[in-house]
Amino acid sequence: MEFDTNLKKALEEMGVTQRELANRMGKEETYISRIINNRYNVSWRMINDIANALDISPACFFTDNQGELFKILLNELPEDLLEFLQSRKNQAWIATMKDISEMDITPEQVKTVVQLWKDTIEKTRQNKPI
Repeated sequence: MEFDTNLKKALEEMGVTQRELANRMGKEETYISRIINNRYNVSWRMINDIANALDISPACFFTDNQGELFKILLNELPEDLLEFLQSRKNQAWIATMKDISEMDITPEQVKTVVQLWKDTIEKTRQNKPI
């Protein structure tokens, strides 16, 4: 994921300073600096908060068709699944989505993947074999 690079690019293109972004979000400028310098793992919630502060889609932070896939996923994921992903290291999920984004995949197929993921989470919560 190239979130930090794309955030920096978005700020430059929009003429927004790190200080201004921090003020919009109610955060310290050093916090934004650490995100841009890739010193923090950024949650989905934080990506959404940054996108909202900049009035852009979170998909702008991802490259090529991967951005479109994430845009679809962010709109389709139920809140409980988003919370689940935000509460854990999500590198495996991101890697899976990156692999999927390199395929010619339809929104219907994305929904199927999301449903399978949700079913897996539910079984995990109920301590059932997957």
